Amino acid sequence: MWLLVLATATKTTLITSAYSLCVSSVPCKCRRDFGNRLIVDCSKLNLTEIPRIPNDTVFLSLSNNEISVVENRTFSNLPYLLSLDLSSNSMRIIDLDGFQGLEKLRRLELNRNNIPLTVQGFEPGVFRSLKNLCYLSIQNVQSKRDNSSYPGQVFAGLNSLTTLKIDGIPNAIFEPEFSKLHNLRMLKLSSDKCNIDTLSNSTLVHLPFLTHLDVSFCHINRIEPGALIPLKHLQYLDISDNVALSFEGLRNASFGLINGSITILKANKLYPTFHLSVQLNSAHLEFLNQTNIKDLYLDENQIELVESNWGNVCPRSMENLSVVGNKFTFGLYIFQADKCKSLKIFNGGYQHPTHMPFSSTSEAQYVRKHIKEFSFITTFESHKYDENGTKFIHSNEEHIWDFLSYCNMSCNYRSTRHENSVPRDKHSTSLPQLNGNGESIKDTNASDINTGFSKTVFPIIVPPSMEEFHFQFADLRYEIPEINFRNSSLTFINVSGNSFYKLVGPLMGLDKLKTLDVSDNLCSYLSDRFLENIFNIRMDQMNISHLIVSRNLLSSLPANVRNQLTNQANIKNITVDLTDNPLQCDCTAIMYRYRWKLRYLYYMTKRRYRGYSGLYDDDRENYQFDAFLSCADNNLRFVKFTLLPKVEIEGLHLCIHHRDFLPGEEIAANIANAIHRSRKTIVLLDDDFLSSYWCMYELNMARMESVYSRKGENILILLLKDGIDKSKLPLELLDLIDKNTYIELPQDLVHVDMSDICIRLRETITD
Repeated sequence: MWLLVLATATKTTLITSAYSLCVSSVPCKCRRDFGNRLIVDCSKLNLTEIPRIPNDTVFLSLSNNEISVVENRTFSNLPYLLSLDLSSNSMRIIDLDGFQGLEKLRRLELNRNNIPLTVQGFEPGVFRSLKNLCYLSIQNVQSKRDNSSYPGQVFAGLNSLTTLKIDGIPNAIFEPEFSKLHNLRMLKLSSDKCNIDTLSNSTLVHLPFLTHLDVSFCHINRIEPGALIPLKHLQYLDISDNVALSFEGLRNASFGLINGSITILKANKLYPTFHLSVQLNSAHLEFLNQTNIKDLYLDENQIELVESNWGNVCPRSMENLSVVGNKFTFGLYIFQADKCKSLKIFNGGYQHPTHMPFSSTSEAQYVRKHIKEFSFITTFESHKYDENGTKFIHSNEEHIWDFLSYCNMSCNYRSTRHENSVPRDKHSTSLPQLNGNGESIKDTNASDINTGFSKTVFPIIVPPSMEEFHFQFADLRYEIPEINFRNSSLTFINVSGNSFYKLVGPLMGLDKLKTLDVSDNLCSYLSDRFLENIFNIRMDQMNISHLIVSRNLLSSLPANVRNQLTNQANIKNITVDLTDNPLQCDCTAIMYRYRWKLRYLYYMTKRRYRGYSGLYDDDRENYQFDAFLSCADNNLRFVKFTLLPKVEIEGLHLCIHHRDFLPGEEIAANIANAIHRSRKTIVLLDDDFLSSYWCMYELNMARMESVYSRKGENILILLLKDGIDKSKLPLELLDLIDKNTYIELPQDLVHVDMSDICIRLRETITD
């Protein structure tokens, strides 16, 4: 059904939102996109032959049918076709001129067919008509195990090809004709049928223009050191999920990346899921230090320890490091992190994960096949290297898996949640303490560490450029003591989902922090000092905007923490997430929630001397002052010598605290009385006002006066000084500004013309 016809003097554009029928004899679905291009979907129709397709078709899908042959000139009537999908058919033959007429075709998919990737399956020259083809995918097709090369003659002439996806073949090389494909940038060998075994020095030698290479899930057992040397333009490499490759394979791969263009390297899961614990050695990373890598992924590699001097080979250009899903334990290597000078984002979440050992994955099949070869006596993997970096001594049990990890119940510990539970058994640990001169860490040799902290302070030395630290659900069970983040540029910390059952603090060195997530930690104690050094700095320098402590065991927040959060909220918006905590609803909580109302009622009651009486007097119009003026001290000169003389000419009488407050009366009482005895309250709002406790007190008292003594009448008049940072305004003020008219003042109050401003003040006050 056509929904819209856009008619112009030159053409008519037809747009549909639903499919229609456009192919005779078969129920193909057709529609046009917003560019009036015809899209034809003939998939899943059990077709055995290719039907006659409308000649203005641009996108055509014939996937999931039973087509076995593409005959000569089948598509010759489709000169505008850009994309053709022939995947998941029973295709055995493509005639030499099967693609004739598709000169504009840019994308071709031939996945999951019965054509072998050989010159017998694909006749040389079969793609010669596809002059503009950019994307070609021939994956999960029939393959022969005796192939020793990828047939270059088949792909010759695809001069526009940029992306090629084919199956990885054991011990195969790319023939010399591939070197003529100057635009070929992306090669993906990863597929269900990828089985490379060895990536040799000859495999990729004729692909010098590649920028992206994906050989993940390819059952690679070995990468020869020179395999990637020809790929000087390679920017992205994925060798993940080759579980027999190990970090030795990573080392060999990185050797070929020296002085190249690599920026992203994915080396996830180079060990089987139930492999014994692995130590990441400096030798594994030494060649990466000679590259320009920015993003390094080492997820799910069973890493438990890192060699203590690894910082010396940390890639100097690395900005993003991901080590998710390993099983790290505490070690001296953490004190080397500051040597990664360029590191901005660290992601180490989900440590010590449990896995289902009975899945039908290829790994489980590998276990069943080799189970008799494995011993249950395991040791750490240990390698030694000669002067050329070649491994010459290693454990004979290189692929022993730790079957006892089937019984690892560490992740189940978090699911046992008893109210007010504080882990104190063998699972409960404390962060190591340093002595006064920083010479040792308990149970750890740290003679080479000089921290300069007292023994009650734990140092975390982060890379100087690090902005984000992710270590959620990492199986950490600690009491958080006083911590100093040295040289920290952190803006985001996520340590949720651990067992930080006691947050003592304070946390120091986090003056740039914006988000702190300590949710889901079984925490039942939050010290009133925990946030002290995050908030206890100049108000105009504070950055934190999100504090997440949800899903813990907190019954209350200490008064000092509440005050710190209140001070923060007075200058900028801050989100505090306390959901799913057993918070006590007692008098303390109620008093805090209604603190401004209670303060106001207290002083109004005290003013009447005889206890509480009604707030609505018969003589409410008999105010002593026309307005009470609230301003910061830096504006007193302007008020005294510029504003007051002009206002008094207009016949207004203002209450000014430095002139009209009663001597000997406490400040809070004077403020409440002045507001109560004034018809309106004028607020001269600037950045200094926002950072003044008493100014904000006056503002909140005026709000309470409006609600509880004036029957909801708005008594606030805002004088908004130009240049104020509105991002620091509390929500109440933003709401007042949005709902009420305010008077703007220039930044320079010395030469301001007050005539018009004073007239507007008089009109507003006497209205």
